[in-house]
Amino acid sequence: GGKGILLKSIGVVGANPDTVFEMVLSRDKHKRHEWDMLISDLELVETIDGYCDVVYGTYEPKYLNWWKSKKDFVFSRQWFRGQDGAYNILQSPASHKQKPPRHGYERTHINPTTWEIKRLNTSESTPKCIVTRMVEISPCFWDRWRRRTSSNFERSIPFALLSQVAGLREYFAANPAITPDLPSTVVKSKVSESLIIQSELEYSEPNDEFYDALVRGESFEGDS
Repeated sequence: GGKGILLKSIGVVGANPDTVFEMVLSRDKHKRHEWDMLISDLELVETIDGYCDVVYGTYEPKYLNWWKSKKDFVFSRQWFRGQDGAYNILQSPASHKQKPPRHGYERTHINPTTWEIKRLNTSESTPKCIVTRMVEISPCFWDRWRRRTSSNFERSIPFALLSQVAGLREYFAANPAITPDLPSTVVKSKVSESLIIQSELEYSEPNDEFYDALVRGESFEGDS
């Protein structure tokens, strides 16, 4: 039961934090396909207290085509905005009674992850922000991956999660005029009794490892 290992991807995105935040939370399939190499479809299952929801999704077969079976997942998202205008989004694997295992799909679990979106102070007129994506993996998975598939990290879910930062950066570079157009209405509801958070890893004092999503997986190799 060791502590989880954190992998990080950090990038400068040419947009303000509000716009990036809305894009990360967006369930618009056409927009997500522009920058997200992992998720194909994302469906809202339940909204909880306006600052947390539960979503159901499927993986994007275009990029994850080495899997022989279709895969889906359920996870919760909780977000908050700090006094400095920075956003944090916490994502945890979950289960929900409205989304039991689906015929023809293998249910998988997304790693516990965190988004941090902070404004970057710059003299340029174009707004920019620093986006950090942190993915937590268990030590046993990390050791197993290093022993068996260290040359194929780019064919893993953690790599696809980390690559979302690079996808956002390229998306906003190609679409500099984009502004938030999503509804920001806070929907209140009772705390769900059907949601089960399944994160079992510890977030305190993780073994911190930095990773740029554009660097090949071989950069992870090293002494144990």
